[in-house]
Amino acid sequence: MDREHYRMTEHSIHSHVSIDPLKPVTFDFAVGVPGDWKAAIPLAIDLHTNDFDSLHGTGWEVDCGILFVEAGVRWDGSTVVADTDECLLASLVHDLLCTGILTAGWSVWHRWRARRAADGLYTEICEAQGMSTVRAETRWVGLRLFGWIYTAWNRITGNIE
Repeated sequence: MDREHYRMTEHSIHSHVSIDPLKPVTFDFAVGVPGDWKAAIPLAIDLHTNDFDSLHGTGWEVDCGILFVEAGVRWDGSTVVADTDECLLASLVHDLLCTGILTAGWSVWHRWRARRAADGLYTEICEAQGMSTVRAETRWVGLRLFGWIYTAWNRITGNIE
């Protein structure tokens, strides 16, 4: 990592609210309505893995296993099922990671493995936020089955590159 990037990250972590998504989050970090959420405050979310380092998008980046999200970053929440308090943080992390995975220029195999890891992280976060294991794993099955269909449809219709 170059020195300039390190300074930016070091500065950023001090201005972001730190979240361990594998522990219950007890404050409002998002505003909006289902289908149109926005980060209310700058966040530094510990992903507990470096697998997603270097992924980035408008208003967010992953560095040293931390997902930095600027206030105002938008995401659509859960696409197929209803948003709940137990899945809102998971949907933020999952949506941003999957967007980064799609635009990273990785091979199909690398994208598949990264997507599988992001889907698993979604499940872990849902459970940590209070969702039952059965419900979280049912959502995981939906992500694995329909995530690629959703992505393909959005590519065909021009919603993603």
